[in-house]
Amino acid sequence: MKKVNLYNVHSGELKTLNLPSSIEKFYTDDMSRILQDNGYDEFNNKLIITEKPLVNWLQKEDLNEIPQTTEESNIPTPPIPKPTSPNDLPPTESNKLIVSSNPISNLNINLNGKAFVPSSKFPTRPSFPTNIHLQFSTYWKQVGTAVIVGEQVYIKEISYTNGMSTTKSETLSAEVGVAYGALSAKITATVGHSVTISNETTITDTYNINVSKGTTTVYVLWQLVEEYLFVDSNGQPINWSGNIFPGGLIGLPVTFPNEPKLNQSNTVYSDRTDFKS
Repeated sequence: MKKVNLYNVHSGELKTLNLPSSIEKFYTDDMSRILQDNGYDEFNNKLIITEKPLVNWLQKEDLNEIPQTTEESNIPTPPIPKPTSPNDLPPTESNKLIVSSNPISNLNINLNGKAFVPSSKFPTRPSFPTNIHLQFSTYWKQVGTAVIVGEQVYIKEISYTNGMSTTKSETLSAEVGVAYGALSAKITATVGHSVTISNETTITDTYNINVSKGTTTVYVLWQLVEEYLFVDSNGQPINWSGNIFPGGLIGLPVTFPNEPKLNQSNTVYSDRTDFKS
């Protein structure tokens, strides 16, 4: 058995299922009946989640359209944009979904661009903001596209980046006051969802898209992106600079240059939309 994530095109939900090692080819009549039993009236070559697992009826050729397994499978995601015609590519990014915004304290601020110091240890002027939240959002971004006219089997090799840049992850670790190795645990505890922040790596996969005669397929490979941003209680980004007074009248310049920290997750989704030529 292999664990995979299936994407619900109706709700935008990701769900983990166990995929049998052998997959039987489905027949149209059987698929229609099963979908109707679960409240759906069409299949359209999309991966659809129902109460009853459909993996036994997925064609072997469709296996490359199943998102990769990821620990973030239960994180809410926004709907994926869809093309409206063969000549239309959806926007390069989906709408952003705010998953959570939870309080976080004991943040560190940047001293002179050289070190991080606790924001609460010494007086600051102006005062460092209180009631700060860590806002956690998700969105989809395109990492590969193709418009394919059938009949043909189209083979496309796509490379994309997974993880968070070293600069961003080191800064985020310093801001929340943990070593890099403890960053995932700290963020997981704060946002209320299990996340994994790793170093950037490049992944290359090959996708086979089978397009029948008389069909034009708009194919998009989407990657799920996680965004972390410090905001106030009204959801406005925190951007602060001032001086810290560690032991006298001389103030030292400190900043909290709040920028979104992006973690490019290992969840990808192959989306195809078929149009009659």
